[in-house]
Amino acid sequence: MARMYQGILGGLSGKIGNVVGSSWKGIPVLKTKPLSVANPQTAAQIAQRDKMEAIMFYALPVLATLIKPLWDRFASKMSGINAFISDNIAYFTSVNELIPASIRISSGKGAAVAIDSVDATNGQKSVQFIWTPNGGTGFALDTDEMYAMVINIDNTESAAQHTITTRVSGSIEVDLPSNVTTGDRLYCYLGARRADGTVIFDSSYLLKTV
Repeated sequence: MARMYQGILGGLSGKIGNVVGSSWKGIPVLKTKPLSVANPQTAAQIAQRDKMEAIMFYALPVLATLIKPLWDRFASKMSGINAFISDNIAYFTSVNELIPASIRISSGKGAAVAIDSVDATNGQKSVQFIWTPNGGTGFALDTDEMYAMVINIDNTESAAQHTITTRVSGSIEVDLPSNVTTGDRLYCYLGARRADGTVIFDSSYLLKTV
């Protein structure tokens, strides 16, 4: 049995035929149940599934440490992870093939902090980012919190780091799941946000080959 609240323009709870009413983030929504379930295998649908598999493969390990703090607050009518996916899924062709320079780990009204260099040595299990502190420029403050992410495309793994590291410190270290080896390509990203979360800064990118 379905119940309708506030008349025809209000919310609907329950099912009428193949129409289901529910609430999502406090917003009344109507969904149509499919008459039949299929598993289409067109080239476009397979490619989209590959993209989703790839972005989730790299996003899930950094969901709590990077995506939620940088995307949740300003996501409009969706979760932070969904906003991240919406912005970036086009750049994840497969788990082994990305368009790294286009990926953004943060997106906001503040300018990105350029990565000056990345220190990564064969056999190390950590990567150090170096940048030039620029507090007082534009929206930037010395106390802004810094976030770093590394994708080792040759090792198919990702890691992120957020500590109490601030913009003025000029460096941050990311611990990786396994040691890097000579020839590994590391896709390195640096983002920032205001300490109270009210300002998000765009991210920057640097390729480091070990």
